[in-house]
Amino acid sequence: IKQIAFDWKAPLFWPHLTLASGIQGEKNALLQLTKKLSSKVLPLETKVTGFGMEEEYFRCLYLQMELDPVLLQAQKAAVELFKVYTKRSFNPHLSLLYGHFSTKQKASIIQRTNIQFPLPISFDRLCLVNTEEAVKQWTILEQQFSV
Repeated sequence: IKQIAFDWKAPLFWPHLTLASGIQGEKNALLQLTKKLSSKVLPLETKVTGFGMEEEYFRCLYLQMELDPVLLQAQKAAVELFKVYTKRSFNPHLSLLYGHFSTKQKASIIQRTNIQFPLPISFDRLCLVNTEEAVKQWTILEQQFSV
């Protein structure tokens, strides 16, 4: 992610898989919910199945995760705990690049990688992140690790 962002003059961000967005509430209550969720879902193990790309800024280029029961349950738990609901279907992914780039540009990035799919991946922490500002100002409010 770091090298891609540097090469394409794009925002740098932490590798992550978003379980829920649009979370609002009192900070201490959200921190407690984050702890509760982490005890339910960590460690989270799944598989990367391939690359994905969209025209949307935050889904420009990404690694697509397998939509397996463990991941679906983790996302459901997050949505229910934080009481955030969306009409958008869950598309588990790990973004590689944010921005507006052509399909040709994104394909050239993919060609330079040497990733074999399926690829197992494990997430050992759960973070509550304030994403209200520009990407470079995102801040981790809480971070829980698997035990």
